[in-house]
Amino acid sequence: MALGQFNTNGKLLRRSIFPSAGEGLACFMIALIFILSDIVLQSVNVGTSLPGVLDGQWAIWYTDHVVQPLTTFLSNNTLNKLIVAILWGSAGFIVYVSFEYYMRWRRTLRYSQHDVQMARGQIVERPMYDEFWKTVKWRVGVIIGFVIFLFVMQPALGYAADAVQTFVVSKNLARDSLQIGLAILIWATMLHGIIVGIRLFVQRTRIFGDADLY
Repeated sequence: MALGQFNTNGKLLRRSIFPSAGEGLACFMIALIFILSDIVLQSVNVGTSLPGVLDGQWAIWYTDHVVQPLTTFLSNNTLNKLIVAILWGSAGFIVYVSFEYYMRWRRTLRYSQHDVQMARGQIVERPMYDEFWKTVKWRVGVIIGFVIFLFVMQPALGYAADAVQTFVVSKNLARDSLQIGLAILIWATMLHGIIVGIRLFVQRTRIFGDADLY
């Protein structure tokens, strides 16, 4: 029974860590959109993009129909104020969620300290107290692991950013396209890591189950 439970927990843990086909495709597509958007935005800084491909009339068309409209749009004061408002609103929302989570954490702790339940005719005091602290330790461990993951990914993300800048002014499309492909995979891995972090943070009992009361 214990071995079967271990195998079940192992399977659930593997399912939580490794991507499904749908999730992998979604991460790849989001990373692709992100990289393409970054290429277009980077081309605003240099005034055009891909001189090895978009030359002559193509370069004029790209500058007139992509670069110039984006330059006008991004320099709009109303847009800049809206972005600042969204950033402040997001910061306020994060503070509110953190405070609400702390208050819920305190209520759950108080409840687990005074909870009394009946199990097979016997009184069980504080049955969820140990489970509460297991969850706290688990989530702290997940946060620490996620911070380590971000730290490890920093060089790869820096490489992806450099690959985009190189690709924008590329005159060797075949070589630099391979770097862009790798940059897409790096960002897809990053997105998957974020999903795994969130999944592990909220699903400890789903993976390992709750302790028996008796």
